[in-house]
Amino acid sequence: MGSAARGQTVIRPVVGTGEASAYKLPGNDGSRQRAEALLSPDKKTPRLGPFGQHVSGGLYKSPRRYQIQNPSQADGTPPGLGSAQSALAQGSACARPSECGTRQTVQKQSSGRRMVFTPTDSRTVVEDIWQSENRPICVSRERSLSGIFLQEQGRAGSRLAPLPALCVSPYHAPTPGVRANQGERMPSAARRPILDKPSLVSSPDAADEYRPVADTASGTPPSRCGVTEVLSFLQELLDNGRTPSTLKVYVAAIAAFAEPPLGQSLGRNDLVIRFLRGAKRLNPPRPPSVPVWDLSTVLEAMKGAPFEPIQSIDLKLLSFKTVFLLALASVKHIGDLQALSVSATCMEFGPNDSRVILKPKHGYVPKSLNTPFRAQVISLSALPVSEEEGDAGFLCPVRALRAYVSRSSVFRQTEQLFVLFSGRSKGLAASKQSLSRWIVDAIALAYTSRGLQCPIGVKAHSTRGMASSWAWSSGIALQDICMAAGWASPSTFIRHAGYTYCGACAAHAYKQVDPSITRRVFILGPSHHVPLSRCALSPAEVYRTPLYDLRIDQKVYADLWKTGMFERMSLQTDEDEHSIEMHLPYTAKAMESHKDEFSIVPVLVGALSESKEQEYGKLLSKYLADPSNLFIISSDFCHWGQRFRYTYYDESQGEIYRSIEHLDKMGMGIIEQLDPISFSNYLKKYHNTICGRHPIGVLLNAVAELKKNGIDMNFSFLNYAQSSQCRSWSDSSVSYAAGALIVH
Repeated sequence: MGSAARGQTVIRPVVGTGEASAYKLPGNDGSRQRAEALLSPDKKTPRLGPFGQHVSGGLYKSPRRYQIQNPSQADGTPPGLGSAQSALAQGSACARPSECGTRQTVQKQSSGRRMVFTPTDSRTVVEDIWQSENRPICVSRERSLSGIFLQEQGRAGSRLAPLPALCVSPYHAPTPGVRANQGERMPSAARRPILDKPSLVSSPDAADEYRPVADTASGTPPSRCGVTEVLSFLQELLDNGRTPSTLKVYVAAIAAFAEPPLGQSLGRNDLVIRFLRGAKRLNPPRPPSVPVWDLSTVLEAMKGAPFEPIQSIDLKLLSFKTVFLLALASVKHIGDLQALSVSATCMEFGPNDSRVILKPKHGYVPKSLNTPFRAQVISLSALPVSEEEGDAGFLCPVRALRAYVSRSSVFRQTEQLFVLFSGRSKGLAASKQSLSRWIVDAIALAYTSRGLQCPIGVKAHSTRGMASSWAWSSGIALQDICMAAGWASPSTFIRHAGYTYCGACAAHAYKQVDPSITRRVFILGPSHHVPLSRCALSPAEVYRTPLYDLRIDQKVYADLWKTGMFERMSLQTDEDEHSIEMHLPYTAKAMESHKDEFSIVPVLVGALSESKEQEYGKLLSKYLADPSNLFIISSDFCHWGQRFRYTYYDESQGEIYRSIEHLDKMGMGIIEQLDPISFSNYLKKYHNTICGRHPIGVLLNAVAELKKNGIDMNFSFLNYAQSSQCRSWSDSSVSYAAGALIVH
């Protein structure tokens, strides 16, 4: 089987040996219960062909020196194996040693059966096998295999010689308890020949039995699937956590194979469309709100090796550092950075490299067509070198840009600012893809140099969000940030966690409220949506809650406005801000028994300096001294995790969540001491992400002012909680604390 015709007839007698011997059944469903030994008078050792296969096409087995007897029949005439019209190539059929329990005994019996081989289109095919007197041995179909994978002793064998196609019997899985083709089942599939396996032998109904991944559990072929089966399959995928976008891919795959139900494409079926919409509502896309990498970690690494000294580092590292610092300082798109030029009309350094002005090349069209030209100009000042700033000069983008322009001028072949630094393209303009890769590589190298593993999913575009967030937290006006970044309008920032996480903790503080003596409630909350350098008052007169309306004390508002220390927030800002809004239902509930006897004074606190915190504390101290006034300070504690860009961890505390708790309670202990200076130093040292740090600072300075007048008071925390317990670097949590200040 599988050998070429040689043009001559070779007779292969089939005779009994006179004694029982073993012959291994092939294991096919059409195999005989009793088989005669196949003998050959050819005693030549099969020779190895040029392709690693032994001539005659079969898998060669050593003859192991078994004697082959001359065949004979009772009438003395040898039975023919073959025909006059065709021939079989010569080869060796070798007997195998006996293995008890795995082979059947060959009985001394012979019959005049023969196999007829007829060449068809230069291929040798099995056309007919004559039947025995008790059961047939038949090949119902033939299927040509274009390629056969041979494997022996764990190694892939050489490919077959280019002989005619090998025809094998198709594999049919036998039904339990039924004799397939009237032959008995083999006890183990492991005894079947390597070619007679479902993975290698095609079924005659292979086209009908084809199942793509989008098949149903009922076994219905997708070509005949109805909408009900498809929806059941999609529901199963959704229950297993597949995203809506993945479900759409499955629908497209099924639609490409299945017959359109009712003549309508599956992707346009109303029920399928409604299902996909519902899946999207249940599992809406959640794009990362913040970058996955930590800016402070990268900047600290940029101050030392391998990014310093900048005069002698490799040009590759200088390119990485320069493009990263420029992207961070300018808040520009990668395309905007690629458009920068070193020509005299586009780049200008100030005296002693005190500043640099960069303009895009002539004819550049920005991504946002509404961006004015003045917003496309980058003006950077050099970082001042002082003892207070320390080694911050190593992060100066002007310094890095001067070094890069000087060193790249030797091989530069274009006026574009950033050029390739190696290879045959050295000196040519760098593409946007190259600049993006440089930024990502700079971040990864910074993590590696600090002995840390770089987070997965770092993107060059994340420098815009990172830089703008840090600029906003530093007090830069949001309009200026939007102008530099080319944004048409400001976007909202991360909102606080809901009552599910902080409600139980806050209740411990509201339980201390005495509504019988409270006539005015001051609510101080941090600004999350607009940059403020001062404090702001609401333009509203009434706040509505699910319980009842809360009236704003306009008399106190007028007194505060007269000081000139406050500004008016817009109605949109007031509606967007949640730090004050979160406490309105609690206030209404705590004061419900005297709801017509009190008013509220909401104050939005900006990013105040220490001196301004002291000024506002002194101003509000007289209201704090009044026992009829209640002060509510809106804040949470540590925001931990990569999505908050804060991953402080003290290994000596054990698990990450215990380190967070230790850090928070360290700050809580300082607050209980009512020392504003110590609290400010704590924030400078640990940079704990406490949203209400400025309202807390105002309260501590108000207490300090009252202490000067001999008023005694004490503060104690009543409860502490975390939204979740972080145990790995991929986790995140927000901490909450509730406390009470008692004025004696």
